[in-house]
Amino acid sequence: MKKGNVVKPHVVITARMDLSAREQDLLTLLMLSIKKKYDELVFNTKDGDYDLTKIPQKYTYTKSELAEIFDVTPNSLAKKEKDQDGQSNYLFENACKALWNKGIEIKGKNGSFMLIRLLSYAEYDGRTLTLETPSIIVSEMLDYSRHGMGIIDYKLLFKLKGQYEKRILELISRFKNKRDFECTIGEFCLMVGTNLENYVSWRAFSNTVLIKSLSNIEKSSGGMWKIKSGKGFEIKKTSNKKSYGANDIIILKMKYNDLGNKADEFKKEYQSVLKGKMDSSHKLNNILSDIDKYNLDGYKATSEFIKMWAACMAAVNNSN
Repeated sequence: MKKGNVVKPHVVITARMDLSAREQDLLTLLMLSIKKKYDELVFNTKDGDYDLTKIPQKYTYTKSELAEIFDVTPNSLAKKEKDQDGQSNYLFENACKALWNKGIEIKGKNGSFMLIRLLSYAEYDGRTLTLETPSIIVSEMLDYSRHGMGIIDYKLLFKLKGQYEKRILELISRFKNKRDFECTIGEFCLMVGTNLENYVSWRAFSNTVLIKSLSNIEKSSGGMWKIKSGKGFEIKKTSNKKSYGANDIIILKMKYNDLGNKADEFKKEYQSVLKGKMDSSHKLNNILSDIDKYNLDGYKATSEFIKMWAACMAAVNNSN
């Protein structure tokens, strides 16, 4: 799957929702498609006078496209899985049914709110998945002006398998290193789709929803995200009660490392080694240190990487 970002407005990132991991993936897929059509509209419209009603509400995806996007084999799309009632359905059928019945809540000031249904139509004929979303979703997904937006690595977002870790990645991507994301524990639960009262203790809640999720984000990101302090979060109490409650403040403490084109840069450096154009032991050691630091996704598992690594090590030994 190619690397890239999905842009989500603040109101969608911080919306209250209770979506499974696969349901979130389908919503992200729709947002990618809508943003692509929006970019095409803006590019092809003179004087910035573009009409958002021209952006389609219905999108289709072939089996091969879905397999590439979700990093699965085309054959897996034909497999069945059981829903909560024990009925066997195809891979995306359960998620589509759930999205058709679910919505998100966008909270505003002074008690204002907006309830939005996510899906108005879905069909899969064994070859193509068709999704249609209400027109209000299109406008809300493109509303970056009210409160800003977050830029999220969708490759990492699809790679994560848990409901909570996907939502937490979106929340920490809102401000990245500009400031830590914080809100009340109660609001956080509503955003990620859980309830503090569902757990026997704070330890059970934090282990399941926070610690495991933040650790998975760090491990899966290839150095893009690092736990900044503690276990990746802090709690600021707002009362004298011994236990943590819904009104206490949770602060997500994650550091973002913008890898940019590091993989391509390192590849060029290694090519220089292979061609015998680099003989500085200090520079070679720096490259090896950097590759270990960033743990670049995909490189350590390739024969090309192994050859580059061996060439660097040989060059270091020869230069000493």
